[in-house]
Amino acid sequence: MRWRRYSTSGRQLRRDVQSARANLAAQVANYDDALVTLTGDVAATYINIRAIQETLAIARRNIDLQQQSLDLAKVRFNGG
Repeated sequence: MRWRRYSTSGRQLRRDVQSARANLAAQVANYDDALVTLTGDVAATYINIRAIQETLAIARRNIDLQQQSLDLAKVRFNGG
């Protein structure tokens, strides 16, 4: 930042302060936007993980049922 001398009226100083405040407000808005995006991404990822966990649970249950069917078929085949 370069330093400048301000007139006694302070008009330039007021403009610089207003500019700095506007820049700060823009940076805060950018931060808020990023935070909203991040929160949405985290929520979407969580939902995807939960869906995959449910799919895995269903697949494991299916394996168990298929194993039971195989065991029953073996018993029947062996004359039981």
